Amino acid sequence: MIRHAVMICAAILLAGGALGEESGRARAPSKPSEEQMMKDAIDIAASIQLPCAVSEANVLAKGKANIDGQMLDTTNVEIACGNGMGYLLTSSPPQRASGYSCIAADHERAKDPTGVACTLPVNADVKKMAANALARLGMACQVANVNWIGVSASSEIIEVACSGGNGYVLTGPMPGESTKPLSAMTCADAFARGVFTCKMSNSGPPPITMDTFKNALVQHNVACNATNMRLIGKETTLKRHIVEFQCPREHPEGLVALIPLQDSTAPFETLNCAQAAEKYRIICTYVRQ
Repeated sequence: MIRHAVMICAAILLAGGALGEESGRARAPSKPSEEQMMKDAIDIAASIQLPCAVSEANVLAKGKANIDGQMLDTTNVEIACGNGMGYLLTSSPPQRASGYSCIAADHERAKDPTGVACTLPVNADVKKMAANALARLGMACQVANVNWIGVSASSEIIEVACSGGNGYVLTGPMPGESTKPLSAMTCADAFARGVFTCKMSNSGPPPITMDTFKNALVQHNVACNATNMRLIGKETTLKRHIVEFQCPREHPEGLVALIPLQDSTAPFETLNCAQAAEKYRIICTYVRQ
């Protein structure tokens, strides 16, 4: 992220400086027409297969810039996409274009106010941007806060907290490094899949219910049409939940499951009641021992 931020900031500054040197005095380049800006933006986005239907564009700078020791024709452009996201892109052929989202830019500006800002009206408010992006993915959220988390597997990870306590994790492509389309999942799903643990909402770890334990049996292919079940307790060291199930048809000898959840990496284990008593001193109540 820092590398991309520095590249774009340097390109903007150097583009203006190079143009000034050619004329013998510092001057800003003339503003391209709206049609030309849209063409430049669409061409740059297409060159890296960025999943973005460009709806608006603003060329920030265009001219020569020193990129890795070479003076290259460089275009810095801000774009708005039909999926609700906005990006800052830098194109310096023959190098591959690169960039980052306006939410990432906002995150950088919180640390360095001199950083580049997205100024298109649709991009200027990152909370509105996040709400629009989620809405286009079919997820309603009155956005209370947005936090750019970082880059994972060439994708930007963004946490969005909604009013009411729920939240989402937005995953979008890092321009020039990924072509995956924008996606989102609830904080609970993100936690369950090991993607990210939300910090701004209370919907990180999913609540543990008796259905959680039933689902654990299904996930581990343990047949049990439970007529009763009870939580016996939780292991101190391995932190597995100890649950007794009454499954008269499938397990007439009783069934005890030791179920690891969010805070445990211990193995899932099942025993009949006699085994549970011998190995762990667990006493069943649904089956006489």
